[in-house]
Amino acid sequence: MQSSKRKRRIVEIYFILYLAALVFILPESSFKPGGGNGPEVIGDFQTGFTLIPEKSALVCNVVVEPNGYRITKIDSSNVIFYTGDFEDIQFEFTVEDQSTNRSVTLRPDKNYSAKYFRVVEVPEKKAAVFYWRPQYLDNFNTTYLVKVVATAKSKKTFGTKYPERFTYKATAQFTLLIVLMNAVTGEQTIAQGNQQTPQFPLNILEQTQQIPTGFGVGKISVNASTPNVTQLAYQQWANTINATNVNLASDAKIDLIARPEPENNGGTAQISEIKPDYLVIRGRTPGYGRLNIELVVKRKFDGQEARTSFVVVPQQIEKPIFKEFIYPGQTDTIDPRLPLIGGELKTLIKDGNRIRASSIGGAPIYFTPELSDTGKQLTLERYIDNNLLGQVYTIYVLNFPLPKIVDVINTGNRVVEIVTQAFGVFNRERNEIVRLELEGNVAERYIDLRGKLQDFYGNPPYRRQNFQLKPKDQGKPFVFVVTAVDKYGRRSAPRRVVAD
Repeated sequence: MQSSKRKRRIVEIYFILYLAALVFILPESSFKPGGGNGPEVIGDFQTGFTLIPEKSALVCNVVVEPNGYRITKIDSSNVIFYTGDFEDIQFEFTVEDQSTNRSVTLRPDKNYSAKYFRVVEVPEKKAAVFYWRPQYLDNFNTTYLVKVVATAKSKKTFGTKYPERFTYKATAQFTLLIVLMNAVTGEQTIAQGNQQTPQFPLNILEQTQQIPTGFGVGKISVNASTPNVTQLAYQQWANTINATNVNLASDAKIDLIARPEPENNGGTAQISEIKPDYLVIRGRTPGYGRLNIELVVKRKFDGQEARTSFVVVPQQIEKPIFKEFIYPGQTDTIDPRLPLIGGELKTLIKDGNRIRASSIGGAPIYFTPELSDTGKQLTLERYIDNNLLGQVYTIYVLNFPLPKIVDVINTGNRVVEIVTQAFGVFNRERNEIVRLELEGNVAERYIDLRGKLQDFYGNPPYRRQNFQLKPKDQGKPFVFVVTAVDKYGRRSAPRRVVAD
């Protein structure tokens, strides 16, 4: 009979507890025109600024033991996303103890005294992340209400009537639930009658006292804030590792393992900052492939071990637009296609260590190789703050092709036209055929048909010419060999012509 009453009481307690939690976790997102900070707030709901919590409640389950207590399960973080296209996002989190009405206010850009809470803004995800570590408690089965207020500036102004940007405000809330669990059955328990909930000296909103004896005997965990870090190749990256039930600064042996794939791809990693409940890993992004990071944490108190891992991959920048093969005298417009990032950006065209052309901040380069560059391999390099960005590209300066005799046209009456092509530029003018070398029964005097001259803008550019030839002796067969010579003095392959 007593067993039946006990089960009914547990069910009723569950119902009352979660009904109370639901009252606190109802979102309070709003979009309020008018009455904002600074200029009047205007807009509509479709394009408005709203906050969306990833979770409506974070639950921490606690088991009380003779030596103290241990946390058996915890939801340690919540992501607050915001919508709309805005600038200057400002977050403020207020954590309020519902039983005492005591509160603490947190902002990502400020230093604050509550070491058990932390707020990190993540602009690239349009979000802020709230972390909590309830390492010191004085009241179990307690609800803490977290109120989030955010303001944002519009990117547009509205004529002379509203010359300034407008301020948008949004709010949301979620709860932190600390629940006492039965160490034997694993069920949730509630103090009844004259039973007393175990008391500890300070509230979690305080931070000045030592952690009580017995803390840290629970299962430790470490988690990377970002499982996949993406950054421009060869640039600096960072990732935060959060820890539970272990003091990283004083009670942990920490091993960092970095494995580049493939080896020697330029990726690096090192621990740059260690705090009691989190640490920061920084390094250089590999130029290609990936960098595998594993962190192993061993608690000195009992040797318990936890590990986490993540990968760092390069965000490849766009390939520059340029001609890989170019000819002397030919001008190429090179677009560096550099990303919009901070720092001094520059693009260089180099002949060994000699700089042949350059631009600053992603501007295009107009480059014309000289005749003396023929056969060279020049390099195209991009830099940020004098550090090479991405790979090095090669520009090949080719020699112009030899002139060609491309056609022989028999026009009748023992008259033929020789069609030639001459490639490239000579002294900033189009190269062309300057003479024909003739052997056989062909008149030494010929006509350059300038009216049929054509220029073509290929790669390389070329000029097409027509020459009219007649036999030297009308009584003999019209057979001869012709070779075309261009301005450079280079000769085409000889061609035998039988014109009869």
